[in-house]
Amino acid sequence: MKKIILLLIVCMSLTMNAQVKIGNNPNTIDSNSILELESNEKVLVVSRMSNSQMISITPLNGAIVYNTDEQCLFQFNNSTWTSLCVDVMDNETITTLVDNNDGSFTYTNENGTITIIQKASLIDNGDGTFTFDNGDGTPITFNGSNSETLTSLVYNGDGTITYTDEDGVDSIIDLATIIGDFETVTVANYDSATGIYTYTNEDGTVFSLNLADLISTLETVTTLVDNGDGTITYTDEDGIETVIDIATMVGDFETLTFLNYDTTTSDLTYIDENGVPSIYNLGAIIATLETTTTLVDNGDGTITYTDEDGVDTIINIATMIDEFETLTFFSYDAATSELTYTDEDGTPNVFNLGDLVAALETTTTIVDNGDGTITYTDEDGVDTIINIATMIDEFETLTFFSYDAATSELTYTDEDGTPNVFNLGDLVAALETTTTIVDNGDGTITYTDEDGVDTIINIATMIDEFETLT
Repeated sequence: MKKIILLLIVCMSLTMNAQVKIGNNPNTIDSNSILELESNEKVLVVSRMSNSQMISITPLNGAIVYNTDEQCLFQFNNSTWTSLCVDVMDNETITTLVDNNDGSFTYTNENGTITIIQKASLIDNGDGTFTFDNGDGTPITFNGSNSETLTSLVYNGDGTITYTDEDGVDSIIDLATIIGDFETVTVANYDSATGIYTYTNEDGTVFSLNLADLISTLETVTTLVDNGDGTITYTDEDGIETVIDIATMVGDFETLTFLNYDTTTSDLTYIDENGVPSIYNLGAIIATLETTTTLVDNGDGTITYTDEDGVDTIINIATMIDEFETLTFFSYDAATSELTYTDEDGTPNVFNLGDLVAALETTTTIVDNGDGTITYTDEDGVDTIINIATMIDEFETLTFFSYDAATSELTYTDEDGTPNVFNLGDLVAALETTTTIVDNGDGTITYTDEDGVDTIINIATMIDEFETLT
C-alpha cells in the first residue's frame, strides 16, 4: 500500500513539474529540458534487442535502440532503421584527372575506367590561315583574311579628304567648307600705350579691361624714404608710417676712437672709446727696433740689396724675367668670328665661334601650310603635321569676360553659359602678404615678414662689429 502511494506521489510530481532530473543535482535542470541525466558514475543504457526484434516494431521517428547482433546503435526514421556506425571511408569513391603534358588529359572514374581527353588547340599556319582542333580528330582550317573589311582615309592636299568604306565607296569631305561653316574666332589684343586689354569673343562682342586702372585700384606698395635729417620713413602696405631715427641710434650706441700724430715730437697719440689717451713715441720705438736695408737700381737690369748686416746681394731682374715670365694672348676677329688664343710657348689656337654655334645649336621650325594645317619640324628633322581646322572644329567653345570697375568684379561666362564672378578686390586682400618694420627705441628694429614671423635686428651690435673709423 505504501509503494502505491509513493508511486502516485511521483506521478503527480511529474505531471505538475513536466521536467525530470535524474542523478546528481536533482534540483538543477535547464529550463528547456524535459529529462536530464547527470552522473559521473552511471550511464544511460538504451533498449537492447536483436535485429529481428528491432525490425519487428514500428516506433516513432527518432527512436534509438542498441542492436545486439550488429553491436551498434540504430535510429528509426521514415519506416527505416539506420545504423549510426557507418564507416564513411569504406563507402567513398575517388576519381582522378591527370595532365599528360602532350595536349591530353587522363580521366579515371570510380570504377578505374580510363578515358583520354584531347585538349582543343588553335594553330597559326603562317600563311593567313588558322587550324582549330577540338580533340575529336576533325581539325578545321579557315582563312582569317576572307572575313576582314578595310576602310581608308586619304588627305588630298586641297583641303579635302577621301573616305573609302568597306564596300569601296568613296566619300569626299571638304574640310575648308566645314571649317568655314562652323569655325568661330576669338581675338585678344593689348595696347601697351593705354594699358587696355581687349578680348573679342566668337560672336564679335568686345570686352575691354583697363589693366592700368586695375593695378592702380588694387595694388598695394611699401616705401622707404630718407628724410635728410638722420631719419628714414617706412610706409607699409596699409599706409602706416614708421619713422626710424638713424642718427639717434648711432649717437646712442656708436663708440669713437682717435689717432693723432705730432710730426715735431714723433708722438702718436691714441684715444680709446673711454677718452683715455695713450702716447707712443715712434722715433724712440724705431730707434730701438729698426734695422735698415737698402735697395739700389744699378741701371743695368740689376739691383743691389744690402741687408741689416751690410751684406750686398745683386739681383739680375732681366735674367729673372727671361727665365720665369710666360705670356699668353687673346684676340677676336669679328669679321671671321675667329677667337685666337696664343699660349706661353707662342702656339696659336684658333676657334671659329660661328662653326661652334652651328655645330652645337639645335633648331625647330613651324610652317603654316595654308590649308588649315601647320608643319612642326623638331631638332632631329622629324615633321609633324597638326590640323588646326579639325582641332578648332572638335574642341572650340565660347566664353565671355567682363569687368565692373565700380565693384572690382571680373565675370567669366563659361562654355555652358554659367557666369563665374571673381571679386578682384577681395582676392587681392585675401592673397596679398604684408611686411612691417618697427623701431623698438633700444637700438633694435623688428621686421615682420609676410608669414607674421618677427626678426629683431640689433643696429648697435652691427655698428659695433662692422664700423671702421679713419
